[in-house]
Amino acid sequence: MSLADTSKAIGAAAQLLSYQMSLRAGCHVSVGPIEETTSTSGARLNIFLYETSVDASMRSVPLDAGQRPPLWMVLRFLLTAFDSAGKSDTVAAHRVLGAGLAALQELAYVPVDGVDASDLAALQPNPEPLKASIIEVNSEVISRLVQGSDERYRLSAAFELRPVMIAPAAPADYNLLVGIDYEAATVIGEDGIQIVAGPGLQPSIAMVVPSSAAPGETVALYGEGLTADMLARVDDVELPLSVDAEGSISLDLDDTELTGDRISAGPRTLRVVRTLASGRRRSSRPVVLDLQPQVSAVAVSDVAPVLATDPASPLTATLTISGVLLGGAEDEVFVGLVQGGVCVASYDELTDLAGPAQTGKRLVIPEAKAVPAGTYRVVLRVGGVQARQSPEVTLEVP
Repeated sequence: MSLADTSKAIGAAAQLLSYQMSLRAGCHVSVGPIEETTSTSGARLNIFLYETSVDASMRSVPLDAGQRPPLWMVLRFLLTAFDSAGKSDTVAAHRVLGAGLAALQELAYVPVDGVDASDLAALQPNPEPLKASIIEVNSEVISRLVQGSDERYRLSAAFELRPVMIAPAAPADYNLLVGIDYEAATVIGEDGIQIVAGPGLQPSIAMVVPSSAAPGETVALYGEGLTADMLARVDDVELPLSVDAEGSISLDLDDTELTGDRISAGPRTLRVVRTLASGRRRSSRPVVLDLQPQVSAVAVSDVAPVLATDPASPLTATLTISGVLLGGAEDEVFVGLVQGGVCVASYDELTDLAGPAQTGKRLVIPEAKAVPAGTYRVVLRVGGVQARQSPEVTLEVP
């Protein structure tokens, strides 16, 4: 499912509400203008979308650092009930309205299921659960909103659904990492990295240096009560600690243990664990270690112009990315193409290659997001953590 599908999220959300409320209220739920009918097919509820607004509390929340925030929308609806004769202001209609309000109260968090594939694709990329809440609206507002040839006031209730995500099509603002010499493929070191330390509690890890590392590398641990007989836990993977002649504690991020079938790249919890004499275990408070993905190579194939007759036509291509911890089925994976310090395009639809878990990804650049011919650096981010390696690729028609 692509973030581009979220452009249909408003209609999909209305359809989802109709389906979920009909299951719980025991009657048909229509979507549209509030109009009486002469239908005798049974009682029904009607939801009418009367207002949309931007969710102010999430206005600046991006999906991933370096991306522009999507639109986080609040949808406000009127809920109106009709009896089996199509009337809205009868005792029977009021009973139906009560059933609708009970359904809304049950739907505090709206499950995203039961709709067709197109609506599911529009709603499923939303990382936030959809929340339905009954809100107050006065009779004057309802009178202005009620439609129909007789322009009668009809008793209605109001509710809102939030946050409905509509993701932008604009490329992300990814850039290359500070502290890396990409031409020489070496780490510059502390001259290019600022390390911020904070206080901790005993026993605790006060600082991890560096705070971002890849499997196969070593990090130093500083804190209180740290000894070599303790174990480190990176999420659920346990690794031994080591101590040098000066008493400094370090952790080797063993790449034979931190494999794609056990852990993913991204912000991971790091704890130290001591086994007590009783056999029970005591753990420190967690700190965050950014476990980096590693990109070893990017192969380019199937380069083709969108318009074969236009020499300046943008190009589609297939990028085959090899490495370690490139992201699993449940991870957010983004690939950006950076040229001249600017991210020209970003993509989130990648497929896994056969082989050991998280060691191969395939990106097919679609026509809708084709890029001009040229040389780009490939930026890979998994769970918000960027790979240190950004290989160059050249896209040109063979």
